[in-house]
Amino acid sequence: MKRRIALLSLLLFAAALAAAPASETPVLHVFRQWLDAFNSGDAARISTFWQKYGKGGTENRVSGDIRLRQMTGGMTIDKVVEETDTHLVVRMKENRGAWSESTMDLAATNPPVVAALMGHPIPRRRPRSGSASARSRESPDRPGRILRSRSHRAQRRNCSR
Repeated sequence: MKRRIALLSLLLFAAALAAAPASETPVLHVFRQWLDAFNSGDAARISTFWQKYGKGGTENRVSGDIRLRQMTGGMTIDKVVEETDTHLVVRMKENRGAWSESTMDLAATNPPVVAALMGHPIPRRRPRSGSASARSRESPDRPGRILRSRSHRAQRRNCSR
């Protein structure tokens, strides 16, 4: 009985360690602060961030962030793609439904200073011929053949004449 209790205690301790959050890298910490200020849409909060972590040119950064915020509606981190102490790449879900990838680099200084922050949209992928959405358009009597709309067939017929 004591052995079972000891084993159960050990398993609970291991589960607690696994559930404990890993410490945040400096670049992820700074990025989250930028994202909080960005998502607020408040020029004063964004300016405070850039005054603390930027190299200069705060006004240009603030106006750029405000424009981006208006275009995206805000963003959330979907996945950390790449991370070191000074380099971060994250996949972002924009509130308007699009996806983007953001990269932040910190200069190796203490306190941290943002050396670069950039992003780009991630294009939507077309379904592959073997994907579920493509299979749903397959002809039931001829698997592998994709059904096309009537207008597509009419266009093909007109082009071949």
